[in-house]
Amino acid sequence: LNHRYRYVRNLIPWYPALQNVEYGERNETLREIRQLESQGTLPEIVRQWVLPRAPEELYDLETDPWETKNLIAEPQLSAVAAELREACSQWQRDVRDVHLLPEPLLEEESLDRDRYGLFRGENGNARLERLLQAAIGTSPPSINAKESDPGVLCWQLLRAARRGNAAEHTQQFHEAAEHSSPSVRLFAAAGLARAGQVKPA
Repeated sequence: LNHRYRYVRNLIPWYPALQNVEYGERNETLREIRQLESQGTLPEIVRQWVLPRAPEELYDLETDPWETKNLIAEPQLSAVAAELREACSQWQRDVRDVHLLPEPLLEEESLDRDRYGLFRGENGNARLERLLQAAIGTSPPSINAKESDPGVLCWQLLRAARRGNAAEHTQQFHEAAEHSSPSVRLFAAAGLARAGQVKPA
């Protein structure tokens, strides 16, 4: 494994690294960052922490130990990126990453059983793989309201809602809003809101 580079995968990249968390906003450094950003004078090297993130990040730890320059799009590093991308996926498989389940659904499914047992066994491994592909966007981007796995459906809804053409999926959002899973209904409502259907959401 190439240890010179650091690979980062952001499944919900529209959230910045410095999210608005109440206790964090009391920090003097963060207050200064917010003020400079509002004034348009925040240095670019710092501003990257308050902007949406890239879906993937790649940093050269030898030349850029502070990880300020994302190299994921550099053609000469495509092989490195591919190697570390697969290593990340394999790690998620190895640890049975339960956080591939969107958080509301993870809480929903953990009410009466151990969350770390959700992906055990042959069926668990197969489900984990489907969730992984849905989360990283390698599965088909369409919404299948009849999808049997609510976790996969949540990722489909989330990805469709965050694309620029959310309104094109209004009908599928409405269909998913009738799903038996509260988590799926929540993601469907978010999709409707982003599609401009605020009242039904």
